[in-house]
Amino acid sequence: MSDAKKTFIEVGHYQVCKHKQRAVGDVFLSQKNALDGRVITALSDGLGSGIKAGVLATLTATMATRFLAADIPMRRAAEIIMNTLPVCKERGISYATFTLVDIEPNNTVRIIEYDNPAYILIRQETIVEPIRDITKIERKNKATSPKRDAELQYSRYLARPGDRLVFFSDGVTQAGMGSPNHPFGWGYENVQTFILETIMKNPDISARKLAKTIVKEALLHDDNKAKDD
Repeated sequence: MSDAKKTFIEVGHYQVCKHKQRAVGDVFLSQKNALDGRVITALSDGLGSGIKAGVLATLTATMATRFLAADIPMRRAAEIIMNTLPVCKERGISYATFTLVDIEPNNTVRIIEYDNPAYILIRQETIVEPIRDITKIERKNKATSPKRDAELQYSRYLARPGDRLVFFSDGVTQAGMGSPNHPFGWGYENVQTFILETIMKNPDISARKLAKTIVKEALLHDDNKAKDD
């Protein structure tokens, strides 16, 4: 399986709405670029929940996948998105966060993250920490975003057969917040441990089932009534 042409990339996702909401506020898109075989995915988390959050997350994820498919450099694509999205004046943050992943047929993986929990890379039953470069994007419209510039994290690595790349919105890490067991939420480190243990118990688990297992576990911490998408 060392030949890039024989490498199979499986993509799966799973999500639930915030309790009593009918529209998801998080959006996941994935596509295989017909021209060069790249697999492009985007996860966007709209601020808040419901239809408004879903519209902004959809806009973000759609822009991202189309820009990358059109060979716009990833950092440039992120910059365009950051200067297109509206910003909350009170909190000084964008109305949507994102994680963008671009996997080339030669197994090169490029990822850029904005305000989502950091992705998790598992290789041979070990969590790998790729080097992340921090890039600051100066927002052009100071009237709508006076408080701070955007900080993006960019990483690049060569994937190997069997790698697991997992990313999610803060609805997972913050699950259970305020509960006796997890007053500050399930937490990133606990999520890491859960994912690693799940894969070790079932090394052949599909991407879809792994995603569903993670979300269902997060939902349990919220007493099966999700406090966030």
